[in-house]
Amino acid sequence: MPSKTLDAKEVAPRLLSAALIVAGANLSVGIIGFGVSVAINRWFAISFAAGLFAGIFNFYLYFIILKKGLSVSTQRLERFMATRYAGKFFFIMAVFTLFIWILKLNPLALLAGFVGTVMTTIITMVFIANREYI
Repeated sequence: MPSKTLDAKEVAPRLLSAALIVAGANLSVGIIGFGVSVAINRWFAISFAAGLFAGIFNFYLYFIILKKGLSVSTQRLERFMATRYAGKFFFIMAVFTLFIWILKLNPLALLAGFVGTVMTTIITMVFIANREYI
């Protein structure tokens, strides 16, 4: 079964609706995870929430890069995406460093919140892609 081809003009409106669906899924998982982490420890819950925030902010930056990348010429696209992704990676790592060294947050809980966001986003995007484009 062949998949549908999309024009770049069709992607931007779908990108916004996908971002809202992903945000709702992350909010639901975040509330559940925060509730579980409160039962473990108050400081663990604060660290989990910070990891959740970092993960959501990470994907917000991905969506911004993707949206701007749609307007870049194909000759510049590879360099544009590589520099933006590298910059985003170093920025997120700086945020993690700030959270762990300066705010003394629990690295395990921080990573749990971040990975929870990443996994929720990937799973949600697979369901969106299956429904929308296949």
